This record gives sequence, C-alpha cells and structure tokens, in this order.
Amino acid sequence: MMFDIDYFKIVNDTYGHSVGDKLLANVAKITLSSIREGDILLRYGGEEFLCVLPGANQHDAAIVAERMRIMVMDSHVKNLEQEIKVTISIGVATYPHDNIFNSDQLIKLSDEAMYVAKNTGRNRMVSY
Repeated sequence: MMFDIDYFKIVNDTYGHSVGDKLLANVAKITLSSIREGDILLRYGGEEFLCVLPGANQHDAAIVAERMRIMVMDSHVKNLEQEIKVTISIGVATYPHDNIFNSDQLIKLSDEAMYVAKNTGRNRMVSY
C-alpha cells in the first residue's frame, strides 16, 4: 500500500519545515503502531509512504489501511497554540492480481490507487 499526507505542502508552506517534519514523524509513529510485526513501513519520498504487508490478502490490507486512516485522522499536530488536523490518502494493491507480475508493478498499482483516493476527495482508501 502507498499513502500520502493530504495537503502536506500547504502545512510546510504555512507553518514551516520544522512543523512539516513533526507531522511526518507523527504520521510515521501512528501508522507504525497499526501494523503487525514483520510488516514493513518506509518513507518512499517527500510525504509519501510505502507499507508492505507480507501474506495479507486484499480484505486484510484494506482493514489495515482503513485503521491507519482513522488513527491519523483522529490525531493532531500541535503548533504553538494551534492544532493541525492531518489526513492521509491510501492506495492498496495486492498480489496475486491479474496485472501484477513483479514488485515494481505492485508499487505502481498501489500508487495509482492512492492518486485516485487523492483525486476523489482525499482522506480515503482506494483498493485495486
């Protein structure tokens, strides 16, 4: 699965990179707490994360993704007296799948699903 912090650039531009860094760390901590031992979470670039759930089927991956989304949505990042709401958009793809033959294709399909989530309102999960 791939996920992206919604409106991260606006947070960085409005509050500065130190608040953006705090937000990244907060999202990483929250999402890391929602996965199993043996699952892999890494920052893929910018505000984008990749999460690998070995052995998870599409249903199980969607449950994990939705749990992550809700946990992040329920969190806040404090900046002085102001709390910043955070949401994520998630794309889920699983193997085996008709159009996936290697890990690069799995990541690409997860990324495509994530962009559908972002382009259809953000703060949601799309599963292929």
